[in-house]
Amino acid sequence: MAKPKLIYNLNEAGTFNNGYAADLYEHCFDVLPYDSSKNYNKHNTAFVTKVLPHETLESKNWLQSWINDGYRVVVDDFWDTRFDEQIYSNNTVLYLRNKNFFWYNECMWYHQLGYQNYKPQPINDRTFLMMINLQKNFRDIIFNSVEHLLDNALYSYLGRGIHIEHDTELDFDKNPSWQRHMNPTWYDRTCFSLVVETFADNGPTFVSEKTYKALAFHHPLLVFGNHGILSHIRSLGFETYPELFDESYDKLKIREHRLPIILGTLEHAVRGNINWQDSVLLQKQKHNSKLFFDKPLVIQRWHDEINTVILDWIENEKTR
Repeated sequence: MAKPKLIYNLNEAGTFNNGYAADLYEHCFDVLPYDSSKNYNKHNTAFVTKVLPHETLESKNWLQSWINDGYRVVVDDFWDTRFDEQIYSNNTVLYLRNKNFFWYNECMWYHQLGYQNYKPQPINDRTFLMMINLQKNFRDIIFNSVEHLLDNALYSYLGRGIHIEHDTELDFDKNPSWQRHMNPTWYDRTCFSLVVETFADNGPTFVSEKTYKALAFHHPLLVFGNHGILSHIRSLGFETYPELFDESYDKLKIREHRLPIILGTLEHAVRGNINWQDSVLLQKQKHNSKLFFDKPLVIQRWHDEINTVILDWIENEKTR
């Protein structure tokens, strides 16, 4: 039986036209670029698009005639999905969401970039690593709150024009992977990561690549984000570090309640006499990195959680 076709637009960025992710879905689908001169089989084809916050599905001009003719559309809605937002279909449109997306996506991307070959060479001449991109109010709050500790940290805040040493060129046209750039010395020189997530409001949980970077690169982590992030990554099999940090903040839904605990345990970690080369800590770090980079596991999980949903949806739509 021929595989269903997923048709993407070369002019749109998205999960299904990222070469590094092909192993996740190409065993189930023929994933092909859109060709306006072709006729497509309605029963075996779905168009794939990504709808940005300032867009609507109706604004996708290249899709409108196909939508009007009753063709299926898969919306790549992975990138900013909160945990309360589930996969759902609306007539001939399937909205794809998955709360583990950034683990799966980063695993595949990092493999392409060769990051699975990173072997820690700890120097630990700085305490923590903190990397922030876009400026947001809650990020200003955490940055200002830890500013007195930054003399002994490695950090960036690009939204404020603060760059970390030995960074890559921050130009998407010249370096499309710049947001995933990893300099090994950042992790070798620091003992742990203070992760400042995409969201830190009182809303549903969201876990981005920022948290998974610490897991991948052998770092204990403190996370300033939504509540429940540590609980979620533990449910996936990753280890956290209650022997180092007061992780009670993870259970608190109100940001103003989480922040003092994070700041207090950060202060303790920076000022305390901690053996960062303790064998238990190193074993946890090794476990987390190994799990993160487990490509066969990630491919299987993606298949079970995403590919099967698309396949079932296409098959069910055929029978309508």
